[in-house]
Parts: sequence; structure tokens; C-alpha cells
Amino acid sequence: GENSYQAPANQPPLRAVKAIASGISKDIWFFTAGTFFKAGSPTEETPLRRYQSESNTWSEFRKISSGCCLAADAEHLYSGQFDFVSAPRTGSFGVTVLDLRDGQSRPLNITGPLLPNSVSALAIDGKDLWVGGMGYIALIDPAQDLINNFAMIHAESVDKIQVGGGYVWAQINGYLYRAPLGDSQEKFFRSQL
Repeated sequence: GENSYQAPANQPPLRAVKAIASGISKDIWFFTAGTFFKAGSPTEETPLRRYQSESNTWSEFRKISSGCCLAADAEHLYSGQFDFVSAPRTGSFGVTVLDLRDGQSRPLNITGPLLPNSVSALAIDGKDLWVGGMGYIALIDPAQDLINNFAMIHAESVDKIQVGGGYVWAQINGYLYRAPLGDSQEKFFRSQL
């Protein structure tokens, strides 16, 4: 439940789970949510947690302290940040990459039409990353920090993105949309959303 008690990092979470991802390894990554008290003041946090099934251990990963969506492959964990604020948005694009081999994290440095901290959905597509957020769906090359494809949509956020059956699938405001993988994605999303 939503309370001020924070479960120890080496135990299962006692708060709502906001996002979950598993890669090829047997580790499960997830965000929990809640209000914690630091120096007597309430602070909203969604700490990144990990469950390692082979050793049956729970842990917290403080290098990434908040997020709303996750995606993982064999080498990387991607974390998306979406800030529901009315103030002007500043800062990074909103995706942090954790290298699972060395434990180092870095923000994606994407420039272009994407608002800072406006990422609400992520999905892996080979070496690329589908990103959905405030008014857009984009295909990102995380190794090069480049946008490979971009479509503006009429939605505040994207609920979920998945890749399968030759399509990219997007759940937006409870409705399901799809676009064939390939060059026609941008035109399709522009005409359907």
C-alpha cells in the first residue's frame, strides 16, 4: 500500500510496482512508487529494484532513482521518465541507459522535437528502441543517440509499445494502433492517430 514505510532493499517490495522488465538474463527489474521521508520532508520516488532469480536476492539500484517505464535486452536496461508537471520542461530527453555489463548509466542525448522528461513507453526492436511519449512515437538508435523515425501523435502519452508479427503496436488512451515495420511507419501513425 501507499505508506511511508520503505521496505529494506534486500526484501520484496511493499509498494505498488509501476513498471517491470526482464531481459535475456534471469533478472527482473522494476520500479516501485511511493512517498518517502528524507530529512523530515516527503519526497516522491520510484526507486529501481532488481530481483535475481538464480540467487533469490532483492536489491536496489540507486544510480537510476526514478522512472515510469522499462525495457531490457541482454546488455542494456532502458528507463523512461515522464514528469506530470505544468511548469516548463527542462533537462534531458528522459531515457537513461544502464549498461548491464559494467553497471554504468548514462542519459540518451537526443536532440530534436522531443520534450524533456516526456517518455511514457519503451520497447526494444533489435538494436533500436521504440519510445512513446507526450505527442510522439519515435524509433531511436541508442548507440548513436539518433532518431531514425518520428511521428507526431494526438495524445498526451503512449500507454504501451510492443513489437511483434511484423508490426509496432501502440496502446494509446486504451485504443490499439499498429504500423508495419519499415519505411511506412511515420505515414501510418500520422494518418491513424
